[in-house]
Amino acid sequence: FYLPLLIHTRQIPDFVPVENVMLLGKATPPFAPYEMELWLRIAVVLTERCDWKQLSNSGQQFLRYAENSFDHPKVQSRIVDVLNAYCTGLHNAGQADLMDGFLTQCDALSAEHRDDTALARFCCSNRGHLLHLRRYLDHPEHLDQDWTVAAGYLTAYPDDLDICRSAVQA
Repeated sequence: FYLPLLIHTRQIPDFVPVENVMLLGKATPPFAPYEMELWLRIAVVLTERCDWKQLSNSGQQFLRYAENSFDHPKVQSRIVDVLNAYCTGLHNAGQADLMDGFLTQCDALSAEHRDDTALARFCCSNRGHLLHLRRYLDHPEHLDQDWTVAAGYLTAYPDDLDICRSAVQA
C-alpha cells in the first residue's frame, strides 16, 4: 500500500482517502516510518499545489493521527519534521489565520505531552514565526494572543534554552 503511494505522491489527485486509511488505527511498528514519510510528502505536495485550505485540513488530520499514535517511537521521532512541513507551507503562503488554527491544535498536543520538549520547541518557534508573519501582513489584532502563547512556553520550560530563545525572539 505505502510504497506505490510514496513513489507517486505527486500524481495522487485527492489525499483525503489516503489520509482516511491512515486514520483507521494506531501506527503499527512496520508501517509507521512509511506513514510518517507519506504525511510529510502530502504536506509538500499540497504546498506545491498552493491548496492552502486542503493543506490546513490535511494538517488537522495529521494531528489526529499523531494523537492516536503518539506512543509509537517512529511517530515521536518524526512528528516535528511533519508538523514543520505543514507550518512552513502555511507560513510561506502568508496564511496567518490557517497557521494560527493549526498551531492552536499543535499547542493542545504539546500540552498533552509536556515531556516532549521537541514538540514544545516547535510550537514556541512557530508561534514566533506567526507573530512575525502577522506583523509583516499588518494584522496586529492577534499579536497579544500569540505572544501570550509563546510566553506560556517560556514559563512552562524555563530551563530549555531553545524555547527561551524562541520566546524572546518572538
